[in-house]
Amino acid sequence: MKPLREKAGMRERMKEARSAEGKRLIREKERERERERERERERGRGGGKKERRGEESQTIWRAIMSDRFWGCGKPGEQKAGGVYNYLYPIKDEINLSILWCVVVLGFAFKVLLSLWIQYFKGEESVGERSTCIVTGFAYLLIAMMVLIVDENKLEIGLEKAYTSFNHSASRFLDTQGLSSTGPASKIVLKFFLAIWCGLLGSLFTFPGLRASKMHWDTLRYYKDNKLLVLIANISYASPLLLVSLWITPISRDYLTVRIFSGMTAPLMTVARFESLRLIIIVITSLLKIVLMPIYLQSYLNLAIQRLEIQKKEAGRITNVDLQAKIAAVYYYLCVVALQFVVPIIICLFFTFLYKTLGGFTWEGILKGTLEEECPADELSKSLSSTVNIDNIDKTVVQTAEEVQLALGSLKQIFTTDVYRGVLGLATWWSCFALLSTSAMGMFYLSYFSNI
Repeated sequence: MKPLREKAGMRERMKEARSAEGKRLIREKERERERERERERERGRGGGKKERRGEESQTIWRAIMSDRFWGCGKPGEQKAGGVYNYLYPIKDEINLSILWCVVVLGFAFKVLLSLWIQYFKGEESVGERSTCIVTGFAYLLIAMMVLIVDENKLEIGLEKAYTSFNHSASRFLDTQGLSSTGPASKIVLKFFLAIWCGLLGSLFTFPGLRASKMHWDTLRYYKDNKLLVLIANISYASPLLLVSLWITPISRDYLTVRIFSGMTAPLMTVARFESLRLIIIVITSLLKIVLMPIYLQSYLNLAIQRLEIQKKEAGRITNVDLQAKIAAVYYYLCVVALQFVVPIIICLFFTFLYKTLGGFTWEGILKGTLEEECPADELSKSLSSTVNIDNIDKTVVQTAEEVQLALGSLKQIFTTDVYRGVLGLATWWSCFALLSTSAMGMFYLSYFSNI
């Protein structure tokens, strides 16, 4: 009887345990359902908040990036910032061409800088490292000499840019109740610009040497094709023309000031000359990009040169070493392509920024007149009228107006003259660095053609 009672007691305890476990599971499921319902309610509230935040951010962004900040002209009008704006004129829209140009330039400098840093890693690249350092200081010295050249000889526009920036910045600080004798010394600004020019010249050194080597090989491989040789030589020497367009006595004075015999006016107006200068840079860049496959093929032919040199050498070489020597040419092809195209992209997109922020137009060569600049006073008066948004909270509109007024004040500081000076220097110096590095490479190859 005792075992039976023990078994019955065990059954009772098991039933109680099962019932307790079941109740616990039921309570946990109920808690889980409550948590799910709470999450759904929070999602609903959060979604509404996100939508409202999205509307507010879009409102502020639209107000900040309206054409009254980036463009000039009358209310409701916007300068063409790209091909799309030229073909389909739009109103009160964001001009994203400036943003894309800045992004492309940022990535281009990042690529060149990453390749440049590789020369400072490892013990095998001592020669490349020394070359980068020496050329960097050489370009720094050249930039210092260029920055002290008279504006009547080399038309960069830094003097006018500094005067405009100094005046507008001092006036802005006065309106804010701050006393200032000027933002910075002209010598300090030119020194930092010279440092940037030296760095850019150092970054362009090995791309220029590589382009010269490919051009040298192209002339040798395609010497029977006279037309291709002529086009390649024109493309190679075209940076000299680009640099000359900023030298006033042989470009602007000759085309826009001098009146030849039998004529009543100069050959070109100022607007036509500015547009022509921009168009020539674009055509030159496109010509180099079109010739890029031919230059890359000339580089790939370096594998054949290595085989020919290996045949003339005495001794033996294993198949693995021979394959590695040939495969290294193909592995390095992507780097060569970047070294060839990135400097061209930098010159091209500096030109785009110079055209857009400098107030120039592509069609100036046809119209013969430059677009009128909008004065800073007109801009500041019309800032509040550009935000016309319905069904948005009043605080959002006020925030947008405050941000836009702040950026409008910055627009008064960074005037068109400032952009023309800084971006004009950047455009001209990138063309000059492309020319000088290519010339240095050709001078090197003319004396060491067996390299």
